[in-house]
Amino acid sequence: MGYETKRVAKRLVIALIYLLLLGVVGLLIYALRVPAAPSCFDHIQNQNETGVDCGGSCKSCEAVKGLTVYEAKVFSTKEGFADVFAEVRNTNIDYGIHEFQYTFELYDRDDALITSKNGITYILPNSRKFIIEQAIATTRLPVKVKFLLRKTQFEEVKHYIKPRLNIINPSSKIVSSDQGGVLAVQGTVANQSSYNLDKVVIAIRLKDELGQTVAVNKHEVRTLEPSAYRFFQVQWLYRAPHFTDIDTEVDTNVFEESNYLKFLKSVPNPQPSQ
Repeated sequence: MGYETKRVAKRLVIALIYLLLLGVVGLLIYALRVPAAPSCFDHIQNQNETGVDCGGSCKSCEAVKGLTVYEAKVFSTKEGFADVFAEVRNTNIDYGIHEFQYTFELYDRDDALITSKNGITYILPNSRKFIIEQAIATTRLPVKVKFLLRKTQFEEVKHYIKPRLNIINPSSKIVSSDQGGVLAVQGTVANQSSYNLDKVVIAIRLKDELGQTVAVNKHEVRTLEPSAYRFFQVQWLYRAPHFTDIDTEVDTNVFEESNYLKFLKSVPNPQPSQ
């Protein structure tokens, strides 16, 4: 092969390499500038979807239901003070609320506002929550309470396992104190989970023959180890009304365990249902 032929062959190879590079660059520019076809996995609400990657031709969207307030009551305990109670339920299987705000508003017989009490709490997926505020100072006798919810931003929870907490053998008795004989509810709280719990809250409500709540109380247990059983006793510092049933709710804020719950996305606030 002559010198001139080698030089022509070399130029052809260089030209082919150059054209190949131009083709690669062109494909990259095309891929970057031309959007991908809509799909059910592109994390965008498109096509005929009614939500992000759900509804329409994709899988159905899971409707997130608002919290339901089942009961809200006020109890005059001793002169100038009152306790308030609300039962809230979350029926969503995979959604909870890390933190929401609430307000109890206390009214007299003329529907005039006496006072209010604000608070912050949480609620786990598929659970009920007893919210109790005690010893609220009142200037008049409260006969009605309004319970208001705010900032109920639900969060999707994956790989959630409900804490295995149970109250064993709750019972009541009269115990002596500086104020004479007072009512006490006692029992045993069992942590049948496989992890330590820093704080466990036991909420108690007493119900009459008609199932109406007549009194409430709460107690806090600290540092409950796995497979631990802890005796507790809660006393009423006022004369408790007649009751026939003890209803308990035990809860722990596993939302504070950063290595336990992972929040994948938030959803808009649904309107609470009554």
